[in-house]
Amino acid sequence: MSRPVVALHLTWGCYGFWLPNDPRGSWSTYVGNRRLHDVGGPARTVSTSRSLAKSPHDRQLREATRREMNDPPVRLTGKQAKTVALAIGQIANDFDYRVFACCVMPDHVHVAMRNTGCDAKQIIGGFKAAATRQLNETNDNPRPGKKPWVKGG
Repeated sequence: MSRPVVALHLTWGCYGFWLPNDPRGSWSTYVGNRRLHDVGGPARTVSTSRSLAKSPHDRQLREATRREMNDPPVRLTGKQAKTVALAIGQIANDFDYRVFACCVMPDHVHVAMRNTGCDAKQIIGGFKAAATRQLNETNDNPRPGKKPWVKGG
């Protein structure tokens, strides 16, 4: 007997946190930077929902691909992290999301929330858009004129 999904653990990375051709795989199917593709190869998709973050991988290859990124990886400051958390809180309030926990790390974000039945990618997209807007309004976007997040979920 399967149990209904009652909660979601949403996570997304800042630009440069997890590259689409990371040797451990990713959810992405596209490498948009030709130099990054030449060094690290095509996107390596995964079909598992479990984390592969601690899986063994080629660190030298990972660092070589990072050097080919268009911009330096984003690392949020404490002030920027607080801005992101407040924006997530505002969206949660606006949409009556029940958020159990939110953790904004320097290079990625976690949100644990009640399952609303809505598409998780849409929820993440809303959180990311609100956080980007707020970072722009406070002139604190770590990538002015660009989104500070990885593309996709």
